[in-house]
Amino acid sequence: MAEETDRPKQRRGFACMSKDRVKAIAAIGGKRAHELGVAYTWDSKAATRAGAKGGKVKRNYEKEAAERE
Repeated sequence: MAEETDRPKQRRGFACMSKDRVKAIAAIGGKRAHELGVAYTWDSKAATRAGAKGGKVKRNYEKEAAERE
């Protein structure tokens, strides 16, 4: 196992880039995915289903927490 030192961890990859640079890279990837036809596009029905699903998860979590008390 590696020996631990007191020096701080170095930021690498996206963590060391400016937010603008990360955003630019993400935009390139998104555009390319649409060009290839593999990007997911949301329609209103899909968004409604996703929102309902998230609401159910929260309600179930709150219900279970109340039952534990």
